[in-house]
Amino acid sequence: MRSALGHRATAGWVWSIRWALFRTAIGVVILGVFVFPAPIARALSASGAMDLPASAAHLRFWALAGCLTSFVAIAVARKARNILRKPGGKYYVTDFLRSGRWVRWALALVLLILLLAAEPLVSWQFPEVRGGGAQAAVDALRLGVLLCGGGLLAISVASGLRLRYPSGRWRMTRKGYLVCASAAVLAALIVAFVFPVQIVTFQMPGVTGSVRESAVANFRQSVLWCAGGVIALVTLYLTFTRQELDRDSNRTDRFTAAIDHIGDLASVATRIGGIHALGRLAADSTRDRDTVALVLASFIKHQSDNLAVAAPGSGSPLPVDIRVALQVVSELTTYSGPYIEGIDFSNRDMTGIEVSHLRLMYPVLTGARLHRARIGESHLLSANIAGADFSDVTWDSAHMSYAEAASANFKDSQLQGAYFLCSKFENANFEGANLAGAILQEADFRGANLRETILDEADLSGTNLSGTVGWEHSQLESAGYWDHATQWPEGYQPPWPTKSHPDCMA
Repeated sequence: MRSALGHRATAGWVWSIRWALFRTAIGVVILGVFVFPAPIARALSASGAMDLPASAAHLRFWALAGCLTSFVAIAVARKARNILRKPGGKYYVTDFLRSGRWVRWALALVLLILLLAAEPLVSWQFPEVRGGGAQAAVDALRLGVLLCGGGLLAISVASGLRLRYPSGRWRMTRKGYLVCASAAVLAALIVAFVFPVQIVTFQMPGVTGSVRESAVANFRQSVLWCAGGVIALVTLYLTFTRQELDRDSNRTDRFTAAIDHIGDLASVATRIGGIHALGRLAADSTRDRDTVALVLASFIKHQSDNLAVAAPGSGSPLPVDIRVALQVVSELTTYSGPYIEGIDFSNRDMTGIEVSHLRLMYPVLTGARLHRARIGESHLLSANIAGADFSDVTWDSAHMSYAEAASANFKDSQLQGAYFLCSKFENANFEGANLAGAILQEADFRGANLRETILDEADLSGTNLSGTVGWEHSQLESAGYWDHATQWPEGYQPPWPTKSHPDCMA
């Protein structure tokens, strides 16, 4: 068994070495013909095999043709071996045809035939054309074939530079577009530089002598200028890419330094500086914004877990670093930002805090003081705010579903459009609060104070208002929605059993 495996391995190495030598020999011959056409032309002219005036151009052409032929032959051989061979050692042509790759190789084969049989094709299609006109037509056909071959090669390169996304779709990268465009342009310029005489003759067939030589020189100069422009554009792109890499490196250094600062347990000022540094980094780089928000959310959670328990009624202020982190993270996140779970700020004084788009899940704010706070479009899901002071709070589009808010104080608060689904507000104080357009479905207001509370267009579907005090008939009738499940306070009878629209009285 080992001898068989060793024999197969030796045979594989021998085949690889032979294949490499064969490719190297072909490359050396083609390169020698292309770089040193004059000595070879003299030898062929002396033997009578070629005409000396046109032999150098012909040799260069056949070098390019040989290069393209070798490329197509090697590629077809390798693809045939990799695509058609099955684990059982059989070949299936139908699989190759079904894969769609045959189109590329069929086009390459057609281009190769056109390239090698250009003269017979021109003689067959235009038998009346002789001399220089026939040669110009042949050169034009060969030039077109070479350009088409360059385009086909660019498509092959583009296929290799595509990226597969998890959804299964394909997308060309920015680098892939640059490589394909640059390769196509440079290929066209190389062809134009190698065959300037044929191009000038095809475009100006009546020009001869010194005029044609001057046109050829000018054409080659223009090609060189275009090549210089392409190289300059590629250099600019590479410079831009380098600058992007430098900026990324700078952001990484800033991020690392800020993380070191917020992890300093000895200095509050250092932690605050690190928090502001992360906020500045997120403002400069939108790509790092979510990462910074997650880091600050983790910092808030970690610091809140290490807070000492505040005594009820003590009014202990919230630590400055946590307060600053809450403000910074609220400026970075939107409704898709990270949730901060399970923080406990019970009996903490957060008077006048200004946050927006804050997302808290299962927060504990019992007995906390948030007097005159400004809370914009924040979420407090399943919050425990029993006995908390939210008086004179401005909370735009508040989301506080499934909250435990017994005996909480919302006096004079601006809660327009609030979303208090299934929340419990037993004995809470809503005196002077503005709940216009609020969603209060299945909320429990038993024993709550509704004196001068604004309920215009509020949704009271399934709301329990039994035992509420301070209400007036006009307040409750101004609500926008209620249904049969709504429980009204004692002594109030709604004008209609249900109300699904402000104008509906059925």
